[in-house]
Amino acid sequence: ILRHAGRDATTSYSEIHAPSVIPDNLPPNKLIGRLDTSTVNEEWVKPPPSKTPQLQLNEKPPLSTLINAYDIEEVASRTLSKKTWAFYSSAATDCVTRDANKSMFDRMWWRPRILRNVRDISTKTSILGCNVSLPFFVSPAAMARLVHPEGEKALARGCAAKGVAQC
Repeated sequence: ILRHAGRDATTSYSEIHAPSVIPDNLPPNKLIGRLDTSTVNEEWVKPPPSKTPQLQLNEKPPLSTLINAYDIEEVASRTLSKKTWAFYSSAATDCVTRDANKSMFDRMWWRPRILRNVRDISTKTSILGCNVSLPFFVSPAAMARLVHPEGEKALARGCAAKGVAQC
């Protein structure tokens, strides 16, 4: 575990996993030796050095480092004011539609075609008869000024500049 997953995996492994996980899931020929606990020293229990610097509460990482909606949501939770985050994360207080959308999106799997020529790919499509550059749209956000001083105007300008539909 130490060699392949690092020190943090060895120290927290037993806190998360039952002792039976390894014997129940590995064939007997893979269970080799026992850990000599006398060899465990202070170096083992020190937290590993962080590979990425910790951000301050209101510090935003470069946009290019965010690769999915979950990353963006996590940054928003740390950078928006508590009141603004409470408003947006409550999803109209019951979260029913938000949770349904999340569940549906989590069920979609992309089927990439490996080693295809992607030089001349187009993401253009149409949504409800409107031609768009990308296959998604921006929904009404309500009170977007909580996030940006120009609010919905900024959203509209960004959408128009990139050919994205906005409702």
